[in-house]
Amino acid sequence: MTLSNVERNFRRFLWQARISHGGRGHGPRVHDLRHTFAVNNLRRWFAQGRDVGALLPVLQTYMGHSSVADTDYYLRLTAESYPDITARVQQAIGDVVPPVTAGPRHGH
Repeated sequence: MTLSNVERNFRRFLWQARISHGGRGHGPRVHDLRHTFAVNNLRRWFAQGRDVGALLPVLQTYMGHSSVADTDYYLRLTAESYPDITARVQQAIGDVVPPVTAGPRHGH
């Protein structure tokens, strides 16, 4: 299976389903399916109260990534997109670097 075959068949399926394609670089794209899969899994795991850190290697394997750091991109995207997830992470681990509460002190 080659990338060009996947893309060609995906476009054919879109055409058969009468879903317009915006052209190269515009959706829907095969990558959009991967993106949706990753983000929906993360959202579901957070909603279920699952240990997302322990499940990231599972998602890494499904996504075919060589490292958890590659998969971590989707975790950041999810946290930025869904403030409730960010709030739960904040509650669980707090600030790794505490927020600055006052301006810089002169002479130090």
